[in-house]
Amino acid sequence: MSDGDISGTPEDLQGRTCSVGRTSTAMIYADPEYFAQLEAQVVAVWRQFRNDVSPADTSLLRPEILRLLWLHWRDHEETTGYWQDGLEIEHFELVGDRSVLATGAIWCADERRMWRVPAQFVFELAHASDSLESATVRVGDANLGDLRNHDGETRVPPPSRWLIEFVLERGQPTRVAPEPLVLELRRWLDENVSGKLVRHDWSDLSGKEAEHLLRRQAAVGRLCRLERTWLDGGPAMRIFPDDD
Repeated sequence: MSDGDISGTPEDLQGRTCSVGRTSTAMIYADPEYFAQLEAQVVAVWRQFRNDVSPADTSLLRPEILRLLWLHWRDHEETTGYWQDGLEIEHFELVGDRSVLATGAIWCADERRMWRVPAQFVFELAHASDSLESATVRVGDANLGDLRNHDGETRVPPPSRWLIEFVLERGQPTRVAPEPLVLELRRWLDENVSGKLVRHDWSDLSGKEAEHLLRRQAAVGRLCRLERTWLDGGPAMRIFPDDD
């Protein structure tokens, strides 16, 4: 795939990253049920802006943005090695006629420290209907080259070029049922209270994160594979997407 080429079917593109200049972009097809909940709050805020309601009530959209990060932060190869440890939304505005823009910062963390990274969230509505077409998350300054190079706690203006970009679109209605795998996962957790859950790359997962991974893959027609293994002298469950 050449730089900037993000063509393909939803199944082909899920989680794929590509280079757009110095911005690393990941296409993500979100669980349609979650996307509908996000859509409802975005449209509500958009209508307030259109009707000159001041200030617009964004209290229900803010937790949906945090949930978006919680669900998809590790779906980008550039963020998978860091934790998302907090969100600040400083400003909402209407851009043009069909976009809601939020600016702020994400608190990133690793094993040693926590630091503030500029962030932007763009919600694009479809032209033909009051429905959410896409949600774009932009994180970090491309001039710094890596998230770990953002150092400090002070507020900074949005960069001229973003380092990382997630583009979320609505996934297809579920064509495979995740429930059997979810039940298997829950039974294993009941039987192995101290057991560890990990992704295919051995990064840690919580029980809720594991369930969301199973459901996200099912949303684009994929079933994950659960592999019982051992880690640090105890039982572990390793979760693979079906194409690994």
